[in-house]
Amino acid sequence: MLLWGTPRYVCPVSKVSEKARSVLWLMVDTHRKESPMAKKNENPSRKATAVKKLASQKPRPLQEKSTLQEAGETMRSLQAERFPVAAGDKLVGTVEGKYPERAAAAHGHDPQTTLVRGSMLKKMYYCFEDQSLEEVREMMRRHHLFHMPVVDKDLRIIGIVALCDVEDENVQKGGASS
Repeated sequence: MLLWGTPRYVCPVSKVSEKARSVLWLMVDTHRKESPMAKKNENPSRKATAVKKLASQKPRPLQEKSTLQEAGETMRSLQAERFPVAAGDKLVGTVEGKYPERAAAAHGHDPQTTLVRGSMLKKMYYCFEDQSLEEVREMMRRHHLFHMPVVDKDLRIIGIVALCDVEDENVQKGGASS
């Protein structure tokens, strides 16, 4: 099976986007005379909107020095089962579960003094500021995320985008929302 991907995402070639498939085709088939990337967009008036335009400063990601009690309250108020964790403005991990304080208490830790950094996962889901809304929507749906941090190339958090905002923007642009 031929695989394609980056260190943060690997998938079978049959599941990659058209743009990525054409880039992969360029790498595999070096004898091709005309680049598939040279083709013009069928509809040049419909440019992909960058996710940076939808990124919001609220809600802010959890800080690694926050307590699990605060993390649980924040996540329940946003109805989120996964939420990003930052150290300053840099993305460092994720907290999962609606009740992280209960999980800590079950292991004998005090949720009011236990820090998020002690129970966060290093597994992170994020998007870059220049990614299209279609890519971000698909990634959020695939991983069942309601909020996703938008980062720059150094993983500094620029903002957070919500799935409902991405869906609304997609509907306004006339895209299919399946």
